[in-house]
Amino acid sequence: STASFFSAYDSNISNISTGKNKNILFNKSSLWLSIWCYGSRFLIAFLAVSLSHFLSILELSSRCKTKREDTSCFETVHDQLNVITDTNMMFLVLYLVCTSFSFVSRTDHIWQYKIKRSWHICLVSGVIIILQSLYFLFSVLNVETLKSVPMWSWIILSACVPIQFCVNELVKRHEIKVNVRFQKRARLDFN
Repeated sequence: STASFFSAYDSNISNISTGKNKNILFNKSSLWLSIWCYGSRFLIAFLAVSLSHFLSILELSSRCKTKREDTSCFETVHDQLNVITDTNMMFLVLYLVCTSFSFVSRTDHIWQYKIKRSWHICLVSGVIIILQSLYFLFSVLNVETLKSVPMWSWIILSACVPIQFCVNELVKRHEIKVNVRFQKRARLDFN
């Protein structure tokens, strides 16, 4: 959001109808539009991280059952639990950055962004991802990550990143269509 302060404004902004003279009503259609446009953008990230964490905890609990009885389960899997949490948080940050890219422009898709006009957004996003990746690499230096985090978790987390982009673009496509329809209706109402 800080990077958006430096964004160039839309030159067509004065021609866009805002609907400021209409009453804003909370009804079923506005609720479903909000759930569709905002909730579905975060759904893939929520499902991927939750499923990954669930599979990882199941794997850890099965390892706890095979350990000796004189040590507690938490002592045996403490480091592995930290690695699982760090892995999920790293991918959650990646998902949130991907989702935030879709909120930068309400009228353009990601591939339509001009790098000249949005270099600062790419820079801030890149710095966030690099810092999170460095933290992850330094936190798992002494731990075997492939032994701690099951392979299914890695597959789910990495496979859902392109799915996240696709879902965000489909939602944005729907949002653009709704906005164009609203603009046409507003022009007709004005005439």
